[in-house]
Amino acid sequence: MTVYTTGGSESVVSEDGDAADVTYDNTDSGLAATNVQDAIDELTPRIYYCTSDLVKTSDAVLAADPVLVAPLEASSQYVIEILVMGDTNSTADWNADCNYTGTLASVFWNWEHFVWTTSGIAGGTASTTSGQWICGSGINQSHAVANTGTQTNCQKFTYRVQTTTAGTFQYRWCQTVSNGTGSTRRKDSFMRVTRVPS
Repeated sequence: MTVYTTGGSESVVSEDGDAADVTYDNTDSGLAATNVQDAIDELTPRIYYCTSDLVKTSDAVLAADPVLVAPLEASSQYVIEILVMGDTNSTADWNADCNYTGTLASVFWNWEHFVWTTSGIAGGTASTTSGQWICGSGINQSHAVANTGTQTNCQKFTYRVQTTTAGTFQYRWCQTVSNGTGSTRRKDSFMRVTRVPS
């Protein structure tokens, strides 16, 4: 089978060959891939999905969630979307930020937060009791969430980052005030990381 590339050159692979056998010219895209399979893998979103709850008790120190962490390559651009659902109480509240262990050339983010009363959810009439939308250019900015009573909160972060060096992107969270009643990051929270051409 003959595969023609954009520049008119051709690669010949067997009928039962795979995409890894086809040479990829990455000059214009800025991707690291040199074959078609690696290019597909680079552009396919990675999903980091929480399959179980995580409880923090008497813990007011920001730390990376063990599931919501993603390695990023140097000199690359990514769109990162995070949706976190959690339960806490009015004493502990909820504190969160995102952190990158490498160096970023640029970053833009926004953050949206909703809080629902537990009784409202149980009764099937959940309603937003508070909300916030923030846009900014920093990354290690902590967002304390004030809750009234026992409530469920939902946070949505969206980032566009341009990396200078390789590192790990992390969603970090803890209680705002250390409290013996646990705060829970719920299962089904997730982070989606998509590399986009620079």
